[in-house]
Amino acid sequence: MKGKLTAKEAEHAGPAVHGDGVGLWLRVVTQERRSWVLRYLRHGKAREMGLDAFPDVSLADTRDKRQAARKLLTAGVDPIEVREADRQAEAAKQAYTFTFSQGVKAYITSRETGWRNAKSAPQWRSSLAIYAEPVIGQMACSAIHTDDVLKVLKPIWAEKPETAARVRRRIEAVLSYARSHGWRSGKHPGGMARPPGAHAAASQQVRTCRSSCRARLARRAGLHSRVAHAISFSKPAAQVLRPRFGEQHAAREVVALE
Repeated sequence: MKGKLTAKEAEHAGPAVHGDGVGLWLRVVTQERRSWVLRYLRHGKAREMGLDAFPDVSLADTRDKRQAARKLLTAGVDPIEVREADRQAEAAKQAYTFTFSQGVKAYITSRETGWRNAKSAPQWRSSLAIYAEPVIGQMACSAIHTDDVLKVLKPIWAEKPETAARVRRRIEAVLSYARSHGWRSGKHPGGMARPPGAHAAASQQVRTCRSSCRARLARRAGLHSRVAHAISFSKPAAQVLRPRFGEQHAAREVVALE
């Protein structure tokens, strides 16, 4: 569609708004700030749609865009809404290709200023770089499931259960951060990822801890009994404890027993 402006006129236009016709205008603020805009009415309200910077896009190409926008209006569709929907779709597409490695970097960057221990950020980077990223680093956060997290954990759970548990929690934290930013949806696979035998190993650790605690309590109860017996025969408590613990430790135990 032919307009009122020529390419030469557009090139030398001074600061103002110059009309090309059918709603297309060239807005010139300075020679460095020139752009095309399309003005139109939608449901009785004036709207303005930015098109392109000038002279990055020629007058002829901008007229083609105007023509496409007018066709949408004729069909009852707002071109601004169409463009916004296209942008959101593209943003969603890019978000769902955001990788786990990118998520690790984003998460640590957002958290490290608030961590009190300066070693926390390097420890997070190191553990995830060693154990998780070789397996799921290049996977999109949106594509990571429980089976993928298990592939990370199974090789280390038997020999390094504490490390595996730490890595699992960190994977879950990264994926939770990704979900809060729209890079994934659904449940967190980290919380469900426990290799076969992991529960039994954890239970064994608990039983071992309980046995150790009971043994310490029994020893302490025995000391109470011996001290009480000694005191009944007018022996100082330290005299009973000294052969077992030595001079300094015996003194501390006496204080604890009192």
